[in-house]
Amino acid sequence: MGDEAAQEEPLQLNLVDGEQGKKRKAREEDTQHEQVQDQDQDHGKAPKRAKMPRRPAEGDGEGQQGQGRKDFVSSLFRHNPEIPRLEPSGAAPGAREAVFTERGFSESGLHPYLVKALSEAGLTRMTSVQARAIPAALGGKDALVKSQTGSGKTLAYALPVLHDLQAIREPRPVTRADGVLALVVVPTRELALQSLEWLERLCRSFARIVPGALLGGEKKKSEKARVRKGINILVSVSQLY
Repeated sequence: MGDEAAQEEPLQLNLVDGEQGKKRKAREEDTQHEQVQDQDQDHGKAPKRAKMPRRPAEGDGEGQQGQGRKDFVSSLFRHNPEIPRLEPSGAAPGAREAVFTERGFSESGLHPYLVKALSEAGLTRMTSVQARAIPAALGGKDALVKSQTGSGKTLAYALPVLHDLQAIREPRPVTRADGVLALVVVPTRELALQSLEWLERLCRSFARIVPGALLGGEKKKSEKARVRKGINILVSVSQLY
């Protein structure tokens, strides 16, 4: 038994030495490979790379196994109901209103100076909104006007206001010292500036009637000074600050 144990020990040592020898040999080969790459780079040669195994093409024996396979379709594109195609039964008539009428501003009962100022601006005929709103406003009635953009709603209320202010004679004609006599409230600054522009153009026929605007965005001291100086027709927005 002692002799057999003595013989087994060298065998174990030899096995250990064999594994270490393989590792040592692998390290030497790696070192030699790195040295060869460094030498190739020094001489300007591209380092050699190992070739990757070629994948089998669709026509090869290995690729022929998938020829009978069906394409995968995601469940997102399945079980969708067919959308019916709806054919239009007929063209629906557009909701449009006539903009201009055959009636002129001279027939509306406005002051001749206002009619002349409109004629100089290239406006001679009333729109459908103006033809219905101006007579009602001149008659002292309340008017609620709803119409599309560009139909002339600004002049529909601006012309009656100026006509009534210029007609005041008692105790004296209107001047800027009388303060605010008409208030125009609009939703946006752009619309307020547009309304003020038309009022200033029409007030050239009546220099004593002064329009003005309070739009916010500037010093309150300047706005207060403008009001104290005198404004007869005040244009403002619904929310100043």
